[in-house]
This record gives sequence, C-alpha cells and structure tokens, in this order.
Amino acid sequence: MKALTHQTLKNSSFRISATLLTALLLTGFHCTSATPSRAAALNRTITANSSLTANRNSSEAEDESGSYSERTRTLFNSIMSSSAKNDTVISDSSKSDSTKTDSSKTDSNRNLFRLSALEPAVFENVAAEEAAKNGPIEVTLSEAIMMALENNRELKVRRFTPRIRKTAEESAVSKFDINQSVNLSLGRSSRSATTAGGSGSASDSVSLDSSISRLYESGTRIEGSFSETFSSPDGAAADDWRTGLNLSLLSPLRRGKGQDVNLAAVRQARLDTRISIHELRGYTESIVSQTESAYWDCLLSKRQIKIYTESLSLAEQQLKETEEKIRVGQIANTELAAVQAELALRREGLINARSGYENAMLKLRKLLNPPVANPWTVELTLPEIPSRPETDAEDVESHVGTALQMRPEINQALLSIQKNDIELIVTRNGLLPKLDFFINLGRSGYADSFGDSFQDMDGDGYDVQTGLKWEMPRNNRAARATNLRATLNRELAAESLENLRQTIQVDVRSAWIETNRAKSQISATAATRRSQEEKYRAETEKYKVGLSTSYLVGQAQRDLLSSQIAEVQAMVNYYKSLVALYRADGSLLLRRGINAPGSEPVQQ
Repeated sequence: MKALTHQTLKNSSFRISATLLTALLLTGFHCTSATPSRAAALNRTITANSSLTANRNSSEAEDESGSYSERTRTLFNSIMSSSAKNDTVISDSSKSDSTKTDSSKTDSNRNLFRLSALEPAVFENVAAEEAAKNGPIEVTLSEAIMMALENNRELKVRRFTPRIRKTAEESAVSKFDINQSVNLSLGRSSRSATTAGGSGSASDSVSLDSSISRLYESGTRIEGSFSETFSSPDGAAADDWRTGLNLSLLSPLRRGKGQDVNLAAVRQARLDTRISIHELRGYTESIVSQTESAYWDCLLSKRQIKIYTESLSLAEQQLKETEEKIRVGQIANTELAAVQAELALRREGLINARSGYENAMLKLRKLLNPPVANPWTVELTLPEIPSRPETDAEDVESHVGTALQMRPEINQALLSIQKNDIELIVTRNGLLPKLDFFINLGRSGYADSFGDSFQDMDGDGYDVQTGLKWEMPRNNRAARATNLRATLNRELAAESLENLRQTIQVDVRSAWIETNRAKSQISATAATRRSQEEKYRAETEKYKVGLSTSYLVGQAQRDLLSSQIAEVQAMVNYYKSLVALYRADGSLLLRRGINAPGSEPVQQ
C-alpha cells in the first residue's frame, strides 16, 4: 500500500480536472465565468461574495485550490477560444420560422448533448494509476462535484432525454421535405371474340409515372407530374404513345392557412426539447446538491470521530487518575463506577461515529461512482472543515427574484404555457371551414412514336382546371370540443404557474430563514463550547484537590463533548443550508461555476 506523494496528487488532480472539463464542455456542462442577462448580474454578486470552495481547506490546501482554479480557468478559456465557432444554442421557436436545416449546425446542436468519445476514458487512466498504487485519493469539494457530474449513472441516463426529444423536431420538419415518387408498370390485356367466327384481340402496355411535390410553411402544396404511356395492340399498324405533363397547386384560404398553424408541430417539438433541457438542469442541480450535502456529512462524521477519540482519551486519563487515587486511599472505591460508565459511553459514541462515517462515505461513493473495479472500497481523503464561513446569503428578496427566473420548474411551466398557446392557435383554426383554392395545368401529346409524342406537346392544346373546394362538418362539434379542451388546459397551466411561484417563494424564504438560523448557531455553539471548556477545567482542578467527584468530572466531560459536537454540527448545517438555499433559488450551478444548458430564463 503506497501512499501518493503530494506532487503526484497535485498532478493527478489537474489531469482529472482538465480531462473532465473537456468532456463536460462537449456534453453541455462546462465551467465559465460569463453568463448573460440576470445570470451575469447574479454571477457578479456571487463573485463579490466569493465562492465557498476557495475556503474549504487548510492554508496549504487553500493555496493548491487557488492554483487549481486558475489552471481550470486558463484551460477553459483556451478551449472556448477554439470551439466558440461550433457552439450552437437551441433557438427559441418565436425567433425563426425557417425549417431549412444546415447540416453543420445540426451536428453542432447535437454535440450539445452528445457524450464525448473521451467520456468512457475520462477517469480511466488516472483511476488505473491510483488503483495500481492502492493509495487514498484526495478529493476536494469542487473535484467531488465534477466527478459526480461525469460519473453518476442516473445523470448519464437522463442525458439521453434531450437527444431523444430533439429527434421529434426532425420528424416534425420532415413534412416540409420534397416528396418524390416513380411508378413503372407493365401490362397485357386480352379480349376474346364476341361473335362467331371472330378473332380475339390483345394489347401490350407500358406506363411510367413520376411526380414531385412539396408542402410549404404557408400551407400551399405544389405538385408536378410526368407520365408516359405506351400501348401496342396486336395487329395494329402503329403503336400508341401518350406523354403527359401536369402541374397542380392547392392553397388553403381558411383552415390550414399560415405559418402559425403549419409550423405548430415544429415549434411544439422545439419547446419539448427545451423543456427536457430544463428538466436535465433541475436534476443536475439535485446531483450537485446531494453531492455537497454528502460531502459535508462525511466531513462532519470525520470531525466527530476526532472529537470522540479525544474525549475517549480524556476518559481513559480520568480512569487512570481515579484508580491511582483509590490505590493511595484518597477516594473511595465507589468513585470508580462513574468513571467506568463515562468511559463506556465514550467508546459507544466512538463506535457510532465510525459507523456514521462509513455510511456517509458510502453515500458519497455512490454519487461520485469512481470508475474503478470496486468503487465501494476506494479510500477518499477529505480536507478539514473550515474554521469559519466566508460566504453569507444575500437579502431574501434577491433570492426570491432569482428563483422566479432561474428555477427549472418555473421555466418548464412557462414553456408549457407557450405550447398551450400554440395549441390554441391550431384548435381555433380548426373551427374555420375548409376552403381551398386549386389550379391544375396540363399538356398532353399523342403519336405513334416516343419522339413524336413529345413534339405533339408543342401544339396549342392544353388543360386548365381551377376552382374552390369548401368543406364544413355540420355543428362542428369535434373541433369545438378540441378548442374548449385547449382553452381549459391553457387556463390550468396559468393557474398552476401561479401556484408554483407561490410554492417556490415559500421554499426560498424557508431556506433563507434556516440559513440565518444556522449562521447564528455557529457563534452561539462556539460560546457554549468555550463555557463548557472552562467548566470542565474548573471541575478537573477541584477534583485534583478533592473538592469534586468523579461523577461531576464525567458530567463536565459529557457536556464538553456535546458542545463540541454541536459546534461542528452548526458549522456543517450552515454550509448545507447555503446549498439548500442556492438550490431553492436555482442559482446553485452558476455559483459553482457550472454552465449547463437552460441557464437563460424563459421570457414570459
């Protein structure tokens, strides 16, 4: 079992971070310091208040974390400068009615969700190196978050949803594709004689029909067709050739007219893709939140083990002193029972603390999912809990305002309302009668040879047919019911949005209250711990001169232990409450420097 050297860990951390950053960038999850609109203002506020992760280690770890962040920032800038031209964002359907798809842009859009070819090997080489050395892996909070985003199995599954939803866009646009058809047929007809002594007749025929048509966004359909028919009756002096050329146009004047109706399915498919992106963003926030909470739980359990170990040492020292006093006759044997009871309690607490640490580490390993043969046995080394928090929550109204724009649930609800608005356009159009204008143009040529049939088309003869076609169901009950259903769904979505906004405000305000409570508890528990230390010191001094008992000393030890546990618990609770607050207002990913799709608020 060889432990990794400091330099090896440092280099390994950088290789992990650099490779991860590249993969996350290609999958739509990358680090950045620039976000538009309100996200940019929020990012400036976050920068002014500084990040939690910069203050989470000891002085040496802080220096290393700072250099790590600088390297990450430099690497990201170089990647962005070379890939900015290929970065494509899914456009809002209201910004463009065009259905033409550029192949390069389509590929770039797909890259937003496509896992990089490097993905399976992101940690492969480093993990193999670490496994070969069988040493512990030092993991900072920022590295834990990146590992979770890259390796979490549930997140990998959910990344497929936007890609699958995006295929519906192609299906919706496909109805505007050019449609071509060709039909070739061979035939022979035979007729028996109808009179006595007569002879039957037979004829061979060949027919070729081809057509090309397209539906346009306005609802107009244009079709052109070409036909060539050849027949050769038995006994005839010459063959019969017929060549035909036709052009038809069908344009709706009422129902089905306009881009708003004909592009409805395309726009709804795009909205479905955007909804799935916000769903993915919400789950990503959940993964980051769970990872941070599990990380802090591990640090808390680690500190509790240390506190219980120190308390156990004090109890053992107290037992030795008591036994010595009993041996020399300074105190009675009855004093020994209280000391032994306290010692047993300390051992019990230490056992529970170690078990809690193993359970907390188990949850963290599940979230990180290290890509090794047996991730459940990977030893993770975590830094110490910072002595004091450096980040404070802003005022509650600022968090509420951020939540009403950034929460994925809000953006999903707004996009659903946009879908309902499009559906209303379609159903209202369905109430109109079907009135279509049509025109058919055709020319035909007849001859006894193929070439002559073409020349015959140069004549003055032609076919023209034009008119209007009207259709309307009596009472039109199906269309009325569909429109009423769409109207009610739109009203339901609007009411649901207002209810969601109210619920989110309650969540944010409750999280803000809890954050302030947890912060106040830090100073309160620290004061309690200092008082308990003084109380224990005084009780110990009195015991040495025979003015106290083993029971009172043990009670003072127990109170000191409780105050120490409460103090570190308050510190961790504050950090976890900040995570809960940032998740409640939808800013967690931005505050952690993670730029994922869906960062732009949906405009109402």
